[in-house]
Amino acid sequence: MVPPVPGSPYPSFDPSGDPDANTDPVTVRMFAGYANSPLWSAGGPVALAELDLPDDLRTGLARWEADSYGGDGLLGDVSPAYGGVLAEWLAGELGAGIEVHLRTGTAEDSLVFTSTAPPRSPAAAAMLLHEAAEERALHAQLSTGPWYAYAPLSGTTFSGHADTPPSP
Repeated sequence: MVPPVPGSPYPSFDPSGDPDANTDPVTVRMFAGYANSPLWSAGGPVALAELDLPDDLRTGLARWEADSYGGDGLLGDVSPAYGGVLAEWLAGELGAGIEVHLRTGTAEDSLVFTSTAPPRSPAAAAMLLHEAAEERALHAQLSTGPWYAYAPLSGTTFSGHADTPPSP
């Protein structure tokens, strides 16, 4: 097992190939709108204040999201160039094992930024990796067998299998 980051309750990420370390990349999505943060991880939106990132990066991310709204409060043009600078910076802060997917709603949608270096902000990386590990564990727990749903008004039972029709 990888030791925790000093001062952090979260485990570290070890891209060295240690069989006890999780080496699947974790995805952090970056896009404007839909929440009070431009960053989303496996568990939903990530509050910028919760991530131990450089203040300039947090300010830049908040400004990029705020600037994406027009004067009418509706989502307008998102700057792919500035978003790319921030996404690349964020990928460097989070280090190997975390992919930053920039979504701008333009032709440059879904740009992926990664780093092969250790994280420059290890506590932020550890928090996101821990959250992803919890989501993966929950997914594994919930997908171990068939699921069923019951509609009480109609009395219909649905199974989670496409080849099984609903029963009346």
